[in-house]
Amino acid sequence: MRIGALFVVLGIAVATPASAQVCVGSFTDRSVASEAINVSQKWIASAAMPIETVPISDAKFIDLEERAALDQQSLGRYDLIRSHRFFAARQIERANKEIKDNLEAAKLEPRLQERAILFSASLSKFNDLSDAFNQYIAFDGNRPRPVLVKGAAHEIGYDLTMLRSSLLRNLQCTIRSLKEP
Repeated sequence: MRIGALFVVLGIAVATPASAQVCVGSFTDRSVASEAINVSQKWIASAAMPIETVPISDAKFIDLEERAALDQQSLGRYDLIRSHRFFAARQIERANKEIKDNLEAAKLEPRLQERAILFSASLSKFNDLSDAFNQYIAFDGNRPRPVLVKGAAHEIGYDLTMLRSSLLRNLQCTIRSLKEP
């Protein structure tokens, strides 16, 4: 039953044209899956490279204040924390970490169904990552001295496109391996 539910949830990935899928080897072999995951990890690291590191104290402050604003349903408090100079970079760090954690877990996961769920979770989190990068790029562009160098936004866009493609391929190849006899 769990496998049937997985295909229902992931039906969109299964319906993707075969031309978008390039599975080299079977993902039943963890070394094949691990190599593909390494590609995804390369793209996520490349996209995040030009973003400044959020100091730990600022990250804790942002996390606490954002949680408090959401718990209180205080739009004013949320707007204040959103204006923090590291807010957008922190959003990238969070989404980035969740995807990285899912990919690391998928590398170690021997069961295909569980690996597919981890890839699906990574793809779901990709939208948050993409939104966070868009917010960061817009925020950075309004700074008196932007952190991003000229052309960095274009490179980030390319890296994110490649990341999404590799995450989708990982999921599709895992599903294809699940369907193998």
